[in-house]
Formats: sequence, C-alpha cells, structure tokens
Amino acid sequence: MRVLILLGAVISALALTGCRTGVTVHGQSCYEISASEQQRLIRAARRSLISKPSKALAQEELALIRSQQPVMKIEYAGDYAGTADVKWDLPHRYVTVRFIGELDRTTPDKLHWEMIIQEKNEGVIYNGVPGKKSTVKRR
Repeated sequence: MRVLILLGAVISALALTGCRTGVTVHGQSCYEISASEQQRLIRAARRSLISKPSKALAQEELALIRSQQPVMKIEYAGDYAGTADVKWDLPHRYVTVRFIGELDRTTPDKLHWEMIIQEKNEGVIYNGVPGKKSTVKRR
C-alpha cells in the first residue's frame, strides 16, 4: 500500500512539473504563446506604429509597415512571458516593436512596448517608450 501511495505522489509531481510542452528556460519547461497570439501581437505592433505615427518614421516607411510581413523573435522568461520583437526590414533601416511582459494577454495594447529604429550598419538611433519622453542614443 505504501508503495502505491509513493508511486502516486511521484506521478503527480511529474505531471505538475515535468510534463509541460514548450521551450526550456533556465532548465525548466515553459508554455509558449500560440500562433494566433503571435498574430495578435503583430497586429498590435503594426497598429501602434500606424495609429500614432512617430516623427522618426516617414510616410513611405509606414506604407511598407502596412504591407510587409514582419519577423517575430520571442525570448521566454517564464510561462507565456518574456520579450517579443516584431521587426520590419525597411530599405535603409530596421523598425522593431518590442513587447515585454505576459505575452498571452488578451489585450496586447496594454503590454509594455517600445519602438526601436536602427539604421542598417549602424547603432540604435531612436528608442521611444509610449507615454514617456523619447530618447535618442548617439554613437
């Protein structure tokens, strides 16, 4: 009887900790966001750039952001949480919207995000956070 109780406890512990699917962060498995949640983040990134256009982006660049499919890179820090970069490769520079926090939120517009514009072959020239004064980084 003791063996069955011990076996049940071991199986329960494995079911709660070791049987997750997803990515491994610091030696532990974490759940990833779904493809539909990734698409929701891409739509939110595009909407944030187009609805409140920055003086740092030209109208031609905004048109490309509307039409191009960006690349998404996610670094997980826990279950459904981490940093998601949504990046557009424009003719002369890269435009990235970085989401930070719980990436599976139903309202990605409420996530912390920042815009990063990087000239090709150069460093970051603009790093703005909504609601805060923009900062310009120089080489």
